[in-house]
Parts: sequence; structure tokens; C-alpha cells
Amino acid sequence: MIKEKLKETVDNEKHELTLDDIRTEVKQFEEYYKISSEEFMKLWQEGKFEDTFWTNCWAMSWSFLKKAEQPGVIIESDAEPS
Repeated sequence: MIKEKLKETVDNEKHELTLDDIRTEVKQFEEYYKISSEEFMKLWQEGKFEDTFWTNCWAMSWSFLKKAEQPGVIIESDAEPS
């Protein structure tokens, strides 16, 4: 299921993910692997979780999401048009 959803995102013509898209991806990873992203990252960074293309996608999405949700961070696609 997760691979199909991610492929659908990649095949999408706009090729731009919103923060909501990334939140959805992260939630799908958590549901698929039955582990929270916080616990996944801890185990993954310690080398105690499989290191695959998909877990790298998860790590990248989670890291981006955590940085993007910090106060004062403006994502270009979320900015008001000038």
C-alpha cells in the first residue's frame, strides 16, 4: 500500500508535495511499520532498523517535517503571493 501511494505521488504531474502530503506519508509509514516516527528514527540512527530505500524516504520526510514545523519557518509554497 505505501509503495503504491508514494508512486502515485511521484507520478503526479505537479511533482510538489505539500506539508499535508508529507504528514500523510509519515502516517502511512508509521501504520505500515507499526512504530512511531520518533522510535523509528532512534532505532534507524543506531543501525537497529532496516536501511532501505523506503526507510530512507521515511527518514527524509520525517526530518523535513520536523524542520518545517518549527516556529518561524516559511515554506515557499505556503507563503502569501507578493
